[in-house]
Amino acid sequence: MGIGGDIHRASTARLRTRLICAVGVAGACSTQDTTAPVADRNLQVARDVRTTAITYTTLVLTGYNYPKGGSARAINASGVITGWHRVATHLGSPKKRAFRYANLALTSIPAVSGYVECEGTGVSTSGTIVGSCKNGGFNVGFSWTQAGGVVKLTSQVQAATWAHAISPAGTVVGAFVALDNRIHAAKWTGTSSVVDLHPAGADSSRAVAVNDAGDVAINAWYAGVMRARRIIGGSVFGPIALAPAIAGGHTIAGGINAAGLISGNAGVGGPNSIGAIWSAIAPPIWFAASNPTVGWGISNKQRVVGQQGNYPGYGAAFTRDAQGNISFLSAPGAETSAFAVNTCGWIVGEAKAPASAFPEAVFWFPSSCDP
Repeated sequence: MGIGGDIHRASTARLRTRLICAVGVAGACSTQDTTAPVADRNLQVARDVRTTAITYTTLVLTGYNYPKGGSARAINASGVITGWHRVATHLGSPKKRAFRYANLALTSIPAVSGYVECEGTGVSTSGTIVGSCKNGGFNVGFSWTQAGGVVKLTSQVQAATWAHAISPAGTVVGAFVALDNRIHAAKWTGTSSVVDLHPAGADSSRAVAVNDAGDVAINAWYAGVMRARRIIGGSVFGPIALAPAIAGGHTIAGGINAAGLISGNAGVGGPNSIGAIWSAIAPPIWFAASNPTVGWGISNKQRVVGQQGNYPGYGAAFTRDAQGNISFLSAPGAETSAFAVNTCGWIVGEAKAPASAFPEAVFWFPSSCDP
């Protein structure tokens, strides 16, 4: 199981935080709770923020006596997870490898031949995993299945590629280095046929999320400022700008759900920013767990997950339900980030102790699925 017989230990524990109420654990709940208002700016209402500890499982890979480390980046509807973890290699030092986690078993995914470090970034309904590997400054996207193994994602110019996400049905999006020597957002219709999604006038761009309707979320850079864009599936028009919170403010796309709702982050002046949910047919929803806030993922039940504080470093992972209630996700003695959530409401991300050099992959799950 895994490279060189790595041993996986999955542990389930209660969160040891100042809030000792663990969801669904009888007798583990005190009367302590914390509420604070958070603004849904487009609705001009204040909603309660209930900071509730959630029972979680931490993915820990042991063996070789190397420092552990990892990050969970994507989860599908049935709970298959991918991300990266550290393994020992013949090169003499621990390297990142993509993994597949399912049914309490973590399996390392071999690196693309000629590459030394890899990360998993997306997983489809059928279990196809995508990600990227690197060797020095060169990158290549990959697709992996249990039956077919690892396959490189290439482009017509045979330059660097990245796979950032995969739709439930298997459409892959990411980026490649184009003939103009710039990074262009891309979509693959196989492992070698790439469609250029680069917005006109952008310095560089990356496609970061896609759904089965063909809607794609893109982040593009214009003179150093990031502007999120949307491609509507089947549309003949190019990428459409996502509305900023203030004129000239940056926008960042994180995830997209089946209905085409995009989660992310919008600047509100200087270093300040708030969470965002963009719709193709309704005004944006602005929300804040704290300042700054970014929503990295959104489920089909409109649950958003992300991070507040210290962006783009570490802060506190949060989840916002469809009614606007925000809960913070913790791990013992660690700062946290949440990156993805499935329809049930299972959440994946990472936790890092302040003194640790590496984070650990984390799986948070509630006592029941979202209604």
